[in-house]
Amino acid sequence: MCSSLAACDRQIQECLAQFSNRVNLNESPLPQLKHPRHKPQGNQPAFDLRTHFYRISGVDFRAIDGLGILTVQTIISEVGLDPTRFPTVKHFTSWLGLCPCNRITSGKIKISKTRLVVNPATNAFRMATNNRQE
Repeated sequence: MCSSLAACDRQIQECLAQFSNRVNLNESPLPQLKHPRHKPQGNQPAFDLRTHFYRISGVDFRAIDGLGILTVQTIISEVGLDPTRFPTVKHFTSWLGLCPCNRITSGKIKISKTRLVVNPATNAFRMATNNRQE
């Protein structure tokens, strides 16, 4: 079982190594975290995902409260690295299903809730809002 997980980790690391660099780690190194997580999560890969994501995106997503490295991995794998795919923030939140879906009758809002969307990125953003530190 452990050998198959290690093989999966190696394959993920090889895939991430193929992405082009947006940041030169020698010129602008990865900043230190304010609140580092000392205990790794059970399914966290054996290599440093945070450095890979910083190198290929140019942004340290882990510095945002509530975003763990596995949450960042889910968001990047579902959304991608090209922000021009979504013309506005409204398009992005609509695609995620996080915008309100108001049912209006006679000028009054009868039902206001978000759409049911089966999207791992949506679940990752929802979990991140619940995990953020005050």
